[in-house]
Amino acid sequence: MNHFIYFGILSTFVLSCACGGASQSTLPADAVELAPVVKSVAEDPLSLAERWLQTGPEAGDALWEQVESWNNPRVSRLFLAGEGRYHALVSPAGEPADAGAIRLVIARDTGGQWQIVSAEAVAARGLWPRL
Repeated sequence: MNHFIYFGILSTFVLSCACGGASQSTLPADAVELAPVVKSVAEDPLSLAERWLQTGPEAGDALWEQVESWNNPRVSRLFLAGEGRYHALVSPAGEPADAGAIRLVIARDTGGQWQIVSAEAVAARGLWPRL
């Protein structure tokens, strides 16, 4: 007898989900989709390094020309360098040992916001861990 009660409850639930009516997630024809919110201040060193990779420094900068020459550049490493500073390594995808990389030095400014203190081209050969 209890099996019939459970079956009745389960079938009622399934039918109510299947026939729930119109979806509330559809937008009207005249609605405008909003773009995702982009924060103007980086909350951590990794997001700051990724933002640098997306926007880059001033046009004509030699480091930026190097980044643009790579296929699929990315922030491949981020590590604490000491004294509250982080190093972010930007390199082509796959981290080839013979390719160059760009090291971003990231630290907090006097207001507590993350900023890129320096950026320099480095030889990647000694930077990748030997696995």
